[in-house]
Amino acid sequence: MTQPIFIESTDSDNSETFIKFGFGLAGINFVVHFGFLSQLYIANMFLYGFAIAMLLLGYLKRSEPRHRLKLAGDGLTFYHRANTVFVPWENIQRVGIPAQDRIDGGKEYDFIGIKVKDPELFYDTFPLRLASKLLIEQRPLWLALAGKGCATGQCVPEDFIDSVECKLGANRIYRGLIAMFVHRSEKLNELLGFHFYINSNGISGTPANALKLIQDTKNENMNR
Repeated sequence: MTQPIFIESTDSDNSETFIKFGFGLAGINFVVHFGFLSQLYIANMFLYGFAIAMLLLGYLKRSEPRHRLKLAGDGLTFYHRANTVFVPWENIQRVGIPAQDRIDGGKEYDFIGIKVKDPELFYDTFPLRLASKLLIEQRPLWLALAGKGCATGQCVPEDFIDSVECKLGANRIYRGLIAMFVHRSEKLNELLGFHFYINSNGISGTPANALKLIQDTKNENMNR
C-alpha cells in the first residue's frame, strides 16, 4: 500500500452548505422583514436566530480537520480540532471495536479502540488540551459503563469518579487534568480492553473497513 494513508473525517461535511444557507436565510428574512412583513416581529426574530445557528454550525464544522487518521510507516496519527496525537506502531498492541461482553451481552460501541503496550509513554506525550476535550466527548461512554457496571454490582462507584491524582505502576504518579484522563483510560482498558478510543461516527466508511486498514498497515510496517 502507498503510504501515508489518510482516513477522512465526516465531521466537516457540508460546512459550506450550512454557511451559505445561514447567510441566504438571513438575507431573505431581512428583505421580507423590512420590505413586506415588518409586523411579523416574532417570526422574523426566530428566523434570524435560526440563521445564526446555521452559521455557527457551519463555522464549527469547518474547524474540524479534514482527516481523522493518518497511517504512515512510523505509526498512527489521530487528528482532532483540539490537537493531534501520534502513536508509533511499536507501541500499539492491538486495535479493535470495543464490546462489553461481561456487562452488555456483547454489544459493540461506536468506537475504534487502541490498546498500547507502554501506557506511560502514551500518556507522557498526550496533549492536555486534547485530553480535556476527549474527557467531555467520551463522557456518554463512561457514564454508560458506570451505570451498567454498578447496576450489576460488579463495580465500586468510586472507580468512576474522576481523580485529580492517579498512580500508574509502582512509582509513576499523575496529577491534575492528565491524571483524570489516565484514570479514565485505565478503567476503560480494564472494562473494554483498550486505552484510547476513536469515535467511529466521525470517520468516513464503515468502522470495519477503517479497522482493517489500520491493522493491515500496522502489520505491513511491523513485518518490514
